Amino acid sequence: KTPSNNSCTSTRNGQRSTFPQKLLLDFQSLVGIPRDAFEDIVKQKKKSNPRKRSTTIVDNILLAILQLRHNVTPLYLSTIFQTSRQTVERIYEVELEFLYNLFKSSVNLFDYQRRRECGVKFFGKETTWLIDGSEQKIQSTNSGLVEIAVYSTKKKQHSLNVLVITDLQGHILWVSKSYGGQYNDRYILRKHWKELSMFLSPGEFGLGDNGFVGEEKILTPGSTRRKFYGVHSRYRIRIENVFERIKNWRSTRDELRGRVSKKHFINKSLLKRHHMQWVVAAAFVNKYTTF
Repeated sequence: KTPSNNSCTSTRNGQRSTFPQKLLLDFQSLVGIPRDAFEDIVKQKKKSNPRKRSTTIVDNILLAILQLRHNVTPLYLSTIFQTSRQTVERIYEVELEFLYNLFKSSVNLFDYQRRRECGVKFFGKETTWLIDGSEQKIQSTNSGLVEIAVYSTKKKQHSLNVLVITDLQGHILWVSKSYGGQYNDRYILRKHWKELSMFLSPGEFGLGDNGFVGEEKILTPGSTRRKFYGVHSRYRIRIENVFERIKNWRSTRDELRGRVSKKHFINKSLLKRHHMQWVVAAAFVNKYTTF
């Protein structure tokens, strides 16, 4: 049967089904990505684990994306999916890593030509990228060592910090590893500069806030002439808009639940999970958000 103009078709388990357009829009509003994109993810998961039941794969992927999107409690998800809280936490860890490996290539610095086409000239310098950091609040800990590492003197809170680089149109190019709030934006940039310089050409410059004053390849308000403040600000606001889109995925915005244990901080499992959440959210923004 040919679907009407206000409906779409999709295939699941080899069967053809028709979904009213409103249901598809509601699905995207709830999950954060289009239904056909969700089904593509499920297909990729089935290829990687063909022996697993299809219904189990769908539930597991849906659980992980809902957690990433809404940051609901494991207890709430365990009620919806009729399983234990421990199982919910285990599924989320497994599927988050799967999503990270599947989508991390969507956030990359490979395309110099794209950056150049979006770039502008500041003082004769080819400016092709924007950079800024974001802190996500966490609860205080019972370990003095961890307290020092995660306390941000800038925000006066316990937090984790990441850097993000975009082109001048707001396409996300790079997300740094996660660090405790003790480490500021300049420290993280210098920690990764060798990696970044492999992809950025010697003639490329970026725009950043005054937290990057003194960095050779970053033009800041303090390093520009007063008449260029407005132009600098007009481009810099774009990365703030990108952060807003990323933080529609509430696992990157809300305060992280639970006290940070010394064990999880030292073995970097917390930092790894935080980094993966940001990369997956950034990839979803790149692929499924209209700029």
